Amino acid sequence: MSLTALSRIFKITEKIDKILLNSGIFDIRYKDFLLKSLEDTFQYSLIVSPKANLKVQQRIPFTEMDLRRISIISSPGFSEESESVSRIEDATTKGLIIYPDKLSSNALEFNFKFDIACEVEPIIRDLVRKDHQVEPSEEENTYWLHAQIKELSYLESSLRKLDLLDIPFVINVAVHQDVKTKFPTRRQQELELIAKWAHELNQEKKKRLTVEHLRLKSRRPREKDITNLLSDLQAIFMPQRFKSFIDVLKDFYYSDCFQGADFYDQIPFRTFPKWMCIISRTNLSIEKPASEGELIYKKAIFQDAIEEAITKK
Repeated sequence: MSLTALSRIFKITEKIDKILLNSGIFDIRYKDFLLKSLEDTFQYSLIVSPKANLKVQQRIPFTEMDLRRISIISSPGFSEESESVSRIEDATTKGLIIYPDKLSSNALEFNFKFDIACEVEPIIRDLVRKDHQVEPSEEENTYWLHAQIKELSYLESSLRKLDLLDIPFVINVAVHQDVKTKFPTRRQQELELIAKWAHELNQEKKKRLTVEHLRLKSRRPREKDITNLLSDLQAIFMPQRFKSFIDVLKDFYYSDCFQGADFYDQIPFRTFPKWMCIISRTNLSIEKPASEGELIYKKAIFQDAIEEAITKK
């Protein structure tokens, strides 16, 4: 199994272990790993116990690694030890410092959490297999989602605990055919004329296309202008509106959506997309290594919204 991206993170966690152990102040008891996709961080959590006098005048620096923060919770009492961590303010050195003498002297254990900045996607590719299939119908399309940790036995033998939070799962939901179903043929012809006009360099041909466009519009002079029609149409594809046509069920949850490539990509303004990119997310762990879910695209309701946008005055 190749864990190239994860191995780069483990080199940092090994360095953190070495720094703590070389200080001679702490024993490491447990280690936990948490990938936080939404924050682009890998959190390394350690339970340590003090084995020396915490009041020694010593500092423990963590430099030459991309740490976003260090947080410390003492036990018993679960007190936050924020005064014991500070950032190095130096023009040549960047990092964070732990001051043991500022930790609670009566604590039996400390939970050190190191948030390491990382590129999440390569780690997800290393660790997770994603599969989906679609089941279409007249009213809605159902996308069956499946995510699973790869080579679970290998990870179980190497790590005590590994949690992967908010893993992204992207589905491209085709919408252009549902739009065209409700889009009048004459309005499609108008868009095709505009596309030809926009890319025609010959001025005589450009004039002829302009005349043809005006002739087409004159057949229905009270019809809504194409730019207003497209503006009403575009409102449907805004994330806050389009998510009403999507349901995400079971072990996954809806996260976001955005437009894919434009169907009329030769027109110098947006018309409607070929597809919508839907991002759903799920959580995995060594204890729960697989997730099953459904993404439902309510295309009949979507088509009704398209028809309303096209026909409204």
